[in-house]
Amino acid sequence: EFRRVLFDLDHRIELVYYIDPPAEPGYLDKHQLGAIHLCFDVADLRATYDKLSTQGVRFVTEPQFHEINGKPLGIVYAQDPEGNWIEFIEGFEAIL
Repeated sequence: EFRRVLFDLDHRIELVYYIDPPAEPGYLDKHQLGAIHLCFDVADLRATYDKLSTQGVRFVTEPQFHEINGKPLGIVYAQDPEGNWIEFIEGFEAIL
């Protein structure tokens, strides 16, 4: 038995969380060596956040918008069912 979350943003990614048998506890803290995250560069961060929120995606905060080097940058983090970090960013070119 498992639960899944689907992201359909031009490509499809399936995140699976196994309910039975239960997973062992113990994922890494976000700052530890070996910790991972996925990052998606999106055209409209607010729309992406709103759509995924209605589909049950658990976000850590609402999107945060800043200006870097005179260019807008938006960012928000979510976690998959097992606690892995998923980052969505709008305006990635601002940090290049």
